[in-house]
Amino acid sequence: LSQEYSGVGQPVRLNISVTGGRGAQIPQQLNIDGIDARFIGKSEQMQWQMKGGGVNSTATSTFSYLIVPLRPGDFTIPPIPVTIGGKTVKTVPLTLHVMGGQGVPVRPAIPVPKSQTGRQSVSPPSSAQTPPRSQGSQSEERKITFGDLIIPKKTLYVGEVVPVELRFYFDASYPARLPDRPIFAGEGFTVMPFSKPNEKQQEVDGRVYNVVIFQTAISAAKAGTLEVAPATIESQVQVPSRSPSGFDDFFGGFFGNMMSGDIRQITVRTQSAKLEVKPLPKDGRPEDFSGAVGQFSLQATAAPKQAAAGDPISFNVAVSGRGNFDAMAPPVLLNAEGWRSYPPGEKFEASPSDPVGFIGEKRFEFMIVAREDQAKTPVAQLSFFDPSLEKYVTIKSTAIEVTAKGTADPAAVAAATPAAQPAPAASPVAIQQESLLASDFSPASFTPFAHGRSFLVANGALAVVWSVALMFGLGRAAAASSLAKKSAARRESRKLFRRMQDPDCAPEQFLDMAGEFICDRLKSNGAPSDVSELLENSRASDETKLAMRTVLSRRDEGRYSANGAKLDAAERKQILDQLKTFDHEIPN
Repeated sequence: LSQEYSGVGQPVRLNISVTGGRGAQIPQQLNIDGIDARFIGKSEQMQWQMKGGGVNSTATSTFSYLIVPLRPGDFTIPPIPVTIGGKTVKTVPLTLHVMGGQGVPVRPAIPVPKSQTGRQSVSPPSSAQTPPRSQGSQSEERKITFGDLIIPKKTLYVGEVVPVELRFYFDASYPARLPDRPIFAGEGFTVMPFSKPNEKQQEVDGRVYNVVIFQTAISAAKAGTLEVAPATIESQVQVPSRSPSGFDDFFGGFFGNMMSGDIRQITVRTQSAKLEVKPLPKDGRPEDFSGAVGQFSLQATAAPKQAAAGDPISFNVAVSGRGNFDAMAPPVLLNAEGWRSYPPGEKFEASPSDPVGFIGEKRFEFMIVAREDQAKTPVAQLSFFDPSLEKYVTIKSTAIEVTAKGTADPAAVAAATPAAQPAPAASPVAIQQESLLASDFSPASFTPFAHGRSFLVANGALAVVWSVALMFGLGRAAAASSLAKKSAARRESRKLFRRMQDPDCAPEQFLDMAGEFICDRLKSNGAPSDVSELLENSRASDETKLAMRTVLSRRDEGRYSANGAKLDAAERKQILDQLKTFDHEIPN
């Protein structure tokens, strides 16, 4: 299928490609309830490849149906039998999603065949659609090349994405090259990137043409009459040399090898188009509408389902369908009062069946942290305008059951916490260390054992040795004491503070070090609940507590937000001043 999503009356092309054989037969009619399906033609392509000193050829036949939905719903295209070489194989079933609302019937994207040659027969656009390059060569160049611009809708809304097909026809008798892709642009609308070109052969008024097809899509930026200028492509056509019927390598020898002869530079033009663009209605516009136009569905998932206090949950919202995904803002989170959320990351994946990129799925990943105990996630809501229904639509996800432990909201805690009473000043305590050696060696009631000089020298030396050993042991004990540990932690905190003063420090690293500084000064293990409790019970003022909670909150935002943390010089200085105040208010 050329696309998986369509509207009532909007045609879709169904192609069946058979490679490696000729003479395949398929049903001329498909009976599908609710769909008008008719066979519209067959095209053939030959590919030549040099191998083993010879030339191998591969034939590919493409059979095309025009599928026109008659009512909305999901339709299954059943397996289609293809008979070739006496054997019958079947295609895989396909699904077509048809949106509600009345579409605009358009002419077939591939014209209905009139000849019995197996190729399609159409009439080229009128001479007014192909502006001449020069008066003398106009008729000849029209016969050799011409272009066609196919837009399935002539009336659309601002922001609506409409598929466009550019077709460039080259007489198969004349080899041609395309050195570049088409030029297609204009004022008042945007153009999506081109798909890879498709190649085919087609009969037009009894002449065989090689056709190059580019697919894209446009979106109008303003209401009113939109003039779509002709699309152009530069080509090099050789006259009158004839090329083999096969062709390969799009930008080099596209329709054959350029032989000797007259090589003519020809600019191939399509016709222009005029579209009527309607503004989006103001009546019924939801407050959360941000510009999404198309047909979408929404689904949400959450992981993990259990989270401890302060741990984030990944809340993923997938929006699928067709429309202007580039202009789509993140969904709104409802019932999120008990959660702290951060700006989501975004990722778009186009559908494999869409070569342009306006059909697919866009994923938004929110990181949410519970402020209080929660049993369910928030609900995601998206409002968009459906051009087929011509009205606004609001879709919601369902709440997902989780178990998330909450952490107190900084602002709420600050408002609810009474002013802390100043703690009484601690009275100085005199620490008296008892002497580990007696201060008086004089006998009290007996006569010394010896008064000899050698005895006194020996005992004095022994006392010095014991004193040194004792002092060394006391030094090691002091180094391992809690006082030494506190001093070491204090030195680490000061190192962190000095590193934060580096102007080249990244915002995320700056906030991480600020959070680590707060935890070190509180002697916390880093768990959110432990930090919150220690901060609340600390001697810091209420104003300082609130400032520290804000710093911790910004640190979490930098970690979980898809946009990362942002800090200017003034904010860095403010945080550093707040940390200094906090450091002075917390006892060592």
